[in-house]
Amino acid sequence: MRGARNERHERNRSEPHAQRFEPDGHSEHDAVLRECGKKCKARYRNRLHYAENPQGPIDAEFQHPQTTEKAADELCRRVRHLRQPGDVAVVSVHWGSNWGYRIDSDVTRFAHRLIDGGVDLVHGHSSHHPRPLEVYRQKLILYGCGDLVNDYEGIGGHEQYRSDLRLLYLPQLDPRSGELVALRMAPMQTRQMRLHRAADRDARWLQRILDKVSRRFGSRIDLGPDGLLTLRSPTSFTVR
Repeated sequence: MRGARNERHERNRSEPHAQRFEPDGHSEHDAVLRECGKKCKARYRNRLHYAENPQGPIDAEFQHPQTTEKAADELCRRVRHLRQPGDVAVVSVHWGSNWGYRIDSDVTRFAHRLIDGGVDLVHGHSSHHPRPLEVYRQKLILYGCGDLVNDYEGIGGHEQYRSDLRLLYLPQLDPRSGELVALRMAPMQTRQMRLHRAADRDARWLQRILDKVSRRFGSRIDLGPDGLLTLRSPTSFTVR
């Protein structure tokens, strides 16, 4: 992936939360960024973000719900327009619920349509804990990566999801085809806004949960002797 300008990333990180407060939230969030010297052109709309552009991320804006076929097809069209030889196309989508493991059928259809349209990896985010993952037509779909470092630590009410446990996703893709070669995930735990290697018992807990919720998508997760979670051998991947 090529480098992206800092101000665009700053805006992308803050927008999903500003959207929850509707137009007034966007106006306030834009004013704060401008006061800090950040350039932005934020509008209150559903947004999908994807990269692979020399000038940084491109915002694809739609007035329709995010997970429609129309939105997926438009994203794929733009990806094809921007794509250069040797590029790996990653679509990053803010979707779904903050808590829970259920993946709605429209989300799955949307992800599959992106892959069918030429996307190599779908990076889903919104949830505060890891959610299921899938390999579809040899391409990786992460339905929810969970948090990494944020200021949510200590907020109660959803302790059963162990949001203090985080994952570093380390996929290896074939640069020629974009197909998944291997996926390793490093279990971490956050304390005082710092990441620490998760204890063995916590890594095992993550492995059991992620393996259980990903089975419906044909994915199985193992815990290796090095403490990393691994998606079972790519030789077992099937076209579905």
